[in-house]
Amino acid sequence: KDHLIKLKGTLINPLVIEEILTHCSDIEEYQIVLKRANEGDSFSPEKMVLCVASQTEDTESLKRFLEREVKRAVDITPEIEIVPKEAIFDPDRSMKAVRLIDLRHASS
Repeated sequence: KDHLIKLKGTLINPLVIEEILTHCSDIEEYQIVLKRANEGDSFSPEKMVLCVASQTEDTESLKRFLEREVKRAVDITPEIEIVPKEAIFDPDRSMKAVRLIDLRHASS
């Protein structure tokens, strides 16, 4: 119960998503970002973006796989962004990667 997050009116457990991401051998690093479709507009629809550092050249197949598996697990289709590993975790800046970022209530 402590881990549940409400997104688009649905309670989701981000640990379920993290389990999918950690068990995918094509993913080197990942981050789950919750934000608004139009940043700064508190009435804008919410969305989930999975930032993924991929170890495969076939990123389109990876995107389709993640969209399908996350949709099946939490009933929300995420946007997938393929990013460099350093964009998610840079050991020079932090000792630990931040896996979940919630920007929905951030003011601009």
